Amino acid sequence: MKCPACDAENLPGEDLCASCGVSLTQQTEPRSDAHHSIVMDPISSLKPQPPKCLKASASALDAIRIMRDERCGSVFIIDDDGVLQGIFTERDALHRVAGQKDDLAALSLKEVMTPSPTALPDDASIAYALHLMSIHGFRHIPIIDEKGRPTGVMTYRRVVEYIGDLFG
Repeated sequence: MKCPACDAENLPGEDLCASCGVSLTQQTEPRSDAHHSIVMDPISSLKPQPPKCLKASASALDAIRIMRDERCGSVFIIDDDGVLQGIFTERDALHRVAGQKDDLAALSLKEVMTPSPTALPDDASIAYALHLMSIHGFRHIPIIDEKGRPTGVMTYRRVVEYIGDLFG
């Protein structure tokens, strides 16, 4: 049986997708065009924003300034080859930095980033990405290419805008 969320093949009679954990017993026919879009469309159809990236040696102050100036909630940490190594989010700033460190310019992102974040290719379904966000409490998921380099960021805000466009 093919999973409606991630298109993975599963053994007949399975209740949950072995790849993404989505229920295989629920109604698989879309209830509306919007439902169909959310379940079947890839995250690339959200037209994700380009990522903001820094090296791990950059400071927390650098990341916070970018997030403030660019009005974004995350910065991706990359290595010299541009491969994703970590993520620094508003939550990290609040829980790992605020009130705990005085000199943000001396605090490297390597010390406060979330290493090895969950990331998805741009052809993953919106439903699968939302499933991951819901289960793990993510607000931002890096979108990466086949070499692991960030190409965009999926956010709850963009999903809400996308759903609004479906009904607009």
